[in-house]
Amino acid sequence: MSTSYHQFLQSPPFRFLIGKDREEFFLHPHLVASHSRPLGALVNGSMHEAKERCALLDDTTPATFVRFGQYIYTGDYLAAEQVVILDSASIERDQDNRNDEPHEDPQITRLSDPTPRQPTPSTDEVAYQPAAIVDSLEEHPWDAFTRTSSEPKKEKKRGKLIEFNTGEAAVAETAESSTQRCDVAVHSLPLKKHELAWQSFVNTRYGSEDRIHTTTGRANTESCEEYTDVFLSHAQLYAFADRYDVEGLRELALYKLHQTLVNFTLFNERIRDVSELLCYSYDTTPERPGSLGRLRDLVIRYVACHIERFQRDPTLIMAMKRENSISVDLVDCLVQRLE
Repeated sequence: MSTSYHQFLQSPPFRFLIGKDREEFFLHPHLVASHSRPLGALVNGSMHEAKERCALLDDTTPATFVRFGQYIYTGDYLAAEQVVILDSASIERDQDNRNDEPHEDPQITRLSDPTPRQPTPSTDEVAYQPAAIVDSLEEHPWDAFTRTSSEPKKEKKRGKLIEFNTGEAAVAETAESSTQRCDVAVHSLPLKKHELAWQSFVNTRYGSEDRIHTTTGRANTESCEEYTDVFLSHAQLYAFADRYDVEGLRELALYKLHQTLVNFTLFNERIRDVSELLCYSYDTTPERPGSLGRLRDLVIRYVACHIERFQRDPTLIMAMKRENSISVDLVDCLVQRLE
């Protein structure tokens, strides 16, 4: 669907009441209709809402509706921010680390000390010590290739020197060629099935390949960064787009969620964040016989790729005990990555 700027700029804003608290938002109806047929019928059709120029969407959160508005006006949206969580144990550990830091004592020597401290010689002032070289030879046996330590050092002839340099070059060349053969052997090893499963997940594509003007957010770097809100902001927007048939937004939300999961560092403290996303995906999207549904498929495949990390997660265990298809779908994904 398309609309002209002439119609868009002449249409008065339409009033939306969003969420349980009925928070007010205003969007241009022609722009809304150009992205969604169901919403287009709501704002421009013969329904009561179109006549009153006001519609109640109590099944949508204000944050999700704002992101929908961002998308129809700009073609992109911003996800929720991560939350930094520091529990009491983390704060205590941080305080202990500060207390353990060494403090300089202004009085290193006492005034009554009869023996003044001798200055430490610099590196340039240290005398030549043969024992240090012997220790170095014992630590680096390849350096002892030049001579036996039990034999006195003899005057080297020019021919011997040339012969030694040739041997050293040969050793270096042999080592380099061995390294190259080792690298080739490592890269030629076949990938295991669980590695192939992750590679397949990473290579999954959603929508158009041209995402130059879209933002995917930053990757997490610390275990204290909770990403539940980040994940759910994408999933909730996908559910909204799926409900009201906003095709472009549906693809964009999947793309952004996928990129966030690919770049996500799965700290032990953050396993629950993904489990909450999995529960939401199955609680809010309809069952489709013979098909997982695209949001469910995305999240369950990620969990299957890291099942060893999730097997003892209480949130996932409780979700699998409920009446849903998580267990069946998870087993289907795991069968594909069995060795």
